[in-house]
Amino acid sequence: MKRPEPISDFDIEQTLGFRIAKARRRLYARFRDAFAPYGLTPPQFGIYAHLWKNDGVSQKELSAWSEMDRSTVCGVIDRLATAGLVERRPHPDDRRAYLIYLTDQGRALQPEIAEVARKTQDAFSSRMTPEEFETLNLLLDKIRV
Repeated sequence: MKRPEPISDFDIEQTLGFRIAKARRRLYARFRDAFAPYGLTPPQFGIYAHLWKNDGVSQKELSAWSEMDRSTVCGVIDRLATAGLVERRPHPDDRRAYLIYLTDQGRALQPEIAEVARKTQDAFSSRMTPEEFETLNLLLDKIRV
């Protein structure tokens, strides 16, 4: 049986969105596998790692930074708290809000988890020259704006 003629010369596999989506899935899977022994998912790692430099931020700020809705961030924080990595403390100026802090356990695990993340990223970036990697990051930053 003969294949039908294409109805367009548009090739989805050559689009930026398709390629970024495929790359994202591959990266996500590798990071998921790397963090699994620690009971972390990539979204949980993202929030956890953000707290390494921004300890004591509100859930609202974490939601804005991560571009996740507040209910999703709440679930991520719940799981991180259950794992003993973070804790909620009452906001000093807003009785309805909480600030999220790393626990001692969360701080202690940071160097090990950071090394896992670094090695996982290096597995991808090693396929590029340092200049290509820098250019890729600059171009991705342009897209995010």
